[in-house]
Amino acid sequence: MSTIKVNSVDPRNTGETVSVNGIAMPNAGTLANRNKIINGDMSIAQRGAPTGTDTYPADRFRQASNTEGAYTFAQEATDVPTGFNYSLKATVTTADGTTDSSNGWVLLQKIEGYNVSELMYGTSNAKPITITFWVKSSVAGVYCATLRNGADNRCFVSEYTISSADTWEYKTITVAGDTSGTWETTNGSGLGLVFCLTGGSSKQRAAGSWGTFADCSSNQTQLLQTLNANWLVTGVQLEAGTNATPFEHRSYGEELARCQRYYEVIRGGGFMYWGSGNYCGSNNFAVEKRATPATVSIQTIIYEFPTSSTWSAAGLTKQGFGVNRSGATTYVAVDATWEATAEL
Repeated sequence: MSTIKVNSVDPRNTGETVSVNGIAMPNAGTLANRNKIINGDMSIAQRGAPTGTDTYPADRFRQASNTEGAYTFAQEATDVPTGFNYSLKATVTTADGTTDSSNGWVLLQKIEGYNVSELMYGTSNAKPITITFWVKSSVAGVYCATLRNGADNRCFVSEYTISSADTWEYKTITVAGDTSGTWETTNGSGLGLVFCLTGGSSKQRAAGSWGTFADCSSNQTQLLQTLNANWLVTGVQLEAGTNATPFEHRSYGEELARCQRYYEVIRGGGFMYWGSGNYCGSNNFAVEKRATPATVSIQTIIYEFPTSSTWSAAGLTKQGFGVNRSGATTYVAVDATWEATAEL
């Protein structure tokens, strides 16, 4: 017989919020797999430090912009709050002194529909959710975190305030579930979480209610206007209910596998005596992809024969791909790393 010992469990009334030893427990959903965000601790960065817009500086987190300014976004290992090993850091390298109406700069994660179907958005039973994260910036002020459906036509803008520059702060946002709109519940984009760093007037809407498209409110701090300004985030959690529970730390292997459903670097290839139009190899993904990858391309060739060949992935499925070489010869071989992308 097992025994669980705690100092206190409060309160004792059914239906109320419960805390154990001062730590809030979920009041909706399960204890495990609470966090709908993947890689919220920024520990996985399979792509390294990519540059340009529409890239992933940490797995599952995409940065996008429309601006005359410039910036970097990269995984950070030294500037982190207690309890975390990594954060994601944005730095302005070329300021854009005037924010035009269409300008914008965001960091976002799109959550697969299967993972948020329990929230029952778009129905009268839609559940509230709570978002928590650690954030730090060299520019104090009001910033926005926004929820979106897959079609970007249902959005909820929330404001949070960075009170002190260059100081890690913990933020909590609770949002009522959306009873309207169309929400994906299979392998498409079910729910998006957007952190806005700059947003022009055409991307603004009043905070605090569900409505049409927006990235931010008119109170948004325009970070791109300040040269060398920075903004860092980690410990991002989105869970059902109105309780902010401790960040759900998962093992590195489990988090990597979750990320690989959307992006994977695989080592593989093949060899054979060549017949025109034949595959020379078949490779399986470590994790079945969300959908058939949009692209599978060579990242690095480790060995090939003949040299300077043109290799391609063929017969793509969610489980793997074949390797092909253009032209014909008596013998072909390749050993390479390949990138497979099935992002939302």
